[in-house]
Amino acid sequence: MTKAHKAFNTLYTGMGDTGDTQVIGGWSRKNSSMVNSYGEVDELNSHVGLLRAFVKDSGYPQEIDAELWLIQNWLFD
Repeated sequence: MTKAHKAFNTLYTGMGDTGDTQVIGGWSRKNSSMVNSYGEVDELNSHVGLLRAFVKDSGYPQEIDAELWLIQNWLFD
């Protein structure tokens, strides 16, 4: 193990992982359906962004990109 790896392994926040995460309005279990849905929506938003990049590079009408942009904003909200 290199010196850099050893230094990285010593980094910690001191808080530990209790299985909870902070969300708007308080705390929630990391395995809750609400926290899981945040991740799913975030991943969907990422895929829509990838689709937008494809659409821009493929010469599709600009209206399609505009619709995908709206979808991304809805997902973000």
